[in-house]
Amino acid sequence: MNPLLRTPTRPSLLRLWAATQSHIMNGRLGAATGTMSAAPPSSSSPAAAADQRRGAATATPSSPSPPPPEPTPTPPTAPPSHHLPPPAPSIRLALASAATGLLARCGVAAAAAGAAPRFTNPWPSWRGGDKTLAEVVPFLRAMRERAPDGALEGVPFPTQDDYRRAFPLVEPDLTGFPPAHDQQQQQQQQQQQQQRAAGADATTTNNNNTTNTPPPPPPPPADVRAVWLGHASVLARLNGLTFLTDPALSARCSPLPFAGPRRVVPPALTPGTLPHVDAVLLSHNHYDHLDLATVRALHARFGPGGPACCPKRGPLRWFVPLGLKAWFAAALGEGVRPWVTELDWWQEAPAVTAPRRRQPQHAPSSSPASIQQQTRVVLVPAQHWSSRGAFDRRATLWGGFCVVGPEARFYFAGDTAYCPAFREIGERLGPFDLAAIPTGAYEPRDFMRAQHVGPEEAVDIHEEVRARASVAVHCCTWCLTLEPLDEPPRRLARELARRGLRPDAFVTLRHGAGVRVVGGRFAEAPLTLPVVATAGVAERGSGAAAQAAAAQASPSPPLPSSDARAAGGAPVAAAAAAAQASPAAGRVM
Repeated sequence: MNPLLRTPTRPSLLRLWAATQSHIMNGRLGAATGTMSAAPPSSSSPAAAADQRRGAATATPSSPSPPPPEPTPTPPTAPPSHHLPPPAPSIRLALASAATGLLARCGVAAAAAGAAPRFTNPWPSWRGGDKTLAEVVPFLRAMRERAPDGALEGVPFPTQDDYRRAFPLVEPDLTGFPPAHDQQQQQQQQQQQQQRAAGADATTTNNNNTTNTPPPPPPPPADVRAVWLGHASVLARLNGLTFLTDPALSARCSPLPFAGPRRVVPPALTPGTLPHVDAVLLSHNHYDHLDLATVRALHARFGPGGPACCPKRGPLRWFVPLGLKAWFAAALGEGVRPWVTELDWWQEAPAVTAPRRRQPQHAPSSSPASIQQQTRVVLVPAQHWSSRGAFDRRATLWGGFCVVGPEARFYFAGDTAYCPAFREIGERLGPFDLAAIPTGAYEPRDFMRAQHVGPEEAVDIHEEVRARASVAVHCCTWCLTLEPLDEPPRRLARELARRGLRPDAFVTLRHGAGVRVVGGRFAEAPLTLPVVATAGVAERGSGAAAQAAAAQASPSPPLPSSDARAAGGAPVAAAAAAAQASPAAGRVM
């Protein structure tokens, strides 16, 4: 019998306590209630396991009608190797079901899945991924001994000013992102008020249709634009559509609003200030990627009947891995189900619904509407796990996303460790104009290797998926593990220099900074996080080249004095004071 398919052991009170403590401490490293460290398959290689998963078919929509039809994928001929058989009825499953129902009555959205794992990672690199109590407790003890919000290199107990200087927040440049519907109406009202104040004849103005300033021309579809909002949240624009990845914009990533990791950098945008968003790509259900408050705020604004719901494109769509539609129905109501699309690995769905009226047959295939309709969203494998409580470990699927269109391609790795799947992703769906790859939360390495990549492995992913340009995510925002929060950008720059890659091939952006990719290269020098060469040395300019030079000069430099740190462009209100205090605003170390 395949050892990956063993029945999970019954949880003990000690393991339940470790699960609760781990979710409160870091919102992610949860319950040691599942199976113990699983052994790799004895009779199948990673290549054979990948061949088994090729049976996942493409999701095809039914006839268009409001609300949009859900994709109806053809079931694979054989169960994919990352699926586990359904568990037998047990007292554990009954208790988990009762707890889920009680939480739902109390207004708490919980996973509706059973207690037993439904999915697994089919690669030998997952060995040791399920942690025992003896492994979890020392990690939690080490986390408690660190600074509450995380250390910086050379500053073991930073202040809020230290965080602001280390991670300057910049005002997002939303050029090329169309405004939301409510923002357009607000702009029109402001223009009308300005014209009335200037003494213009309102009636004549309305009759001549000059009240509304024509919107700026859309960017070329081949351009890929992205803004990093913090952690794994990226606002990406390609093929005439806007996507938001892993929206977690709250102050904490925890099941409790008063405990757990606290954000050291405010989000660059909030659900109320986002531009128009067509779809959300959700990689898995950990609290630092799936935030209930953010999801409800997005649904209230962009969902059916919301003030920002576009009349032409319809409500916001959610693309999620298998098993998460029930969570959205519990959190947002049953009416959200038509707008939530569940996908299995290698399964795809159209990024937008088909238009209600058929376009003329002579419409060019390169028209904006045609490019949007040809864009598809594909869920691809990742080595990780899922859990939001003590009884739902690996009950829902996880993965990354590829947005594939006729003009541009975007890859979002989600949360992952290194595994053999990335080369296959690059061969089947690459090359990608832009990739968002995690680089943080990797120490202690022996503990985190099976679930998170470090900067060096992130460069491996960048090369194997054939990304022309990449930006780092999953770093510099929440203290989830033991490494200093500002260490990943330095290690990433050193690894690029060691391999002889371009310094701007893979960059760590400042919070709120953006990039525009044309032809696989950044059209402008990206505004990256500071990387200091030595203590007390002034900034070396801006851009990825300065970042690489500073990384080569010192492997572990301390933070400089306050007058040598960058404040970061045009800061938002939360970082305005720190920006004004620094004379080096707008430059990168």
